Amino acid sequence: PEDKHHKINTLYDQVLEQEPENYRALLGQALNHYQSGNKKQAEKLFDALAHDIDKDSKLLMTAVDTYLTAEKKSEAVIVFSQLLNAAPDNSTLSYFTAVAYQNIKEFDKAVAHYQEVRPEHRQYTKAGLNIAMIYKELGKIRIAINFLEKRLKAAPRDEEMVTYLAMFYEQEKQYLKGAELLEKALSTNPESRTLLFRYGAILDKAGQKEKALDAMRAILELDPNDASALNYLGYSY
Repeated sequence: PEDKHHKINTLYDQVLEQEPENYRALLGQALNHYQSGNKKQAEKLFDALAHDIDKDSKLLMTAVDTYLTAEKKSEAVIVFSQLLNAAPDNSTLSYFTAVAYQNIKEFDKAVAHYQEVRPEHRQYTKAGLNIAMIYKELGKIRIAINFLEKRLKAAPRDEEMVTYLAMFYEQEKQYLKGAELLEKALSTNPESRTLLFRYGAILDKAGQKEKALDAMRAILELDPNDASALNYLGYSY
């Protein structure tokens, strides 16, 4: 009701009178205007906030904590999509808008926004992995694999992407292909426990038990207390 939105807005005004840079209140007021139908005022407030998002990490973290971490899913979609509308070339906002849409399972919109994240952005790899996981969730693992294979050509040393692609190969029972991928990655990063563990696990499934054991032993040489390797050896052997 209009009266409810008016009362909420009055409360935000009182907070902002005392704390003009209270980001939780600024975001809440912009959202309240949007939900009350006052789109023009909402747009004005979101526009001001969007252009500060990369200058002040506190603003971004407030938005993430208030709407994504707190799982206010529908509100998160409104807040981040409106911020993105005000700054459409902002990869940070594209990424978090995609996360918001993924949380409500609007996967087409999520993928579209993840693809807006530029290669030089810190969330580029994560955006690509999230796209692949969406395809996997939709039962399109072959598309997920093709997507990661293309991404990996541009960043062949990306350990996280290699790990995910190897897991997808493993799920498709393409064990030797996964092992070959991991072997290549290990040639440039031989002390990566993540790669070694994935390599040992996939070799085990390929029936190459001795090589799998060697990989797990290599992990324990790097860290005798590595829980993943110890648990794996205890369970499998």
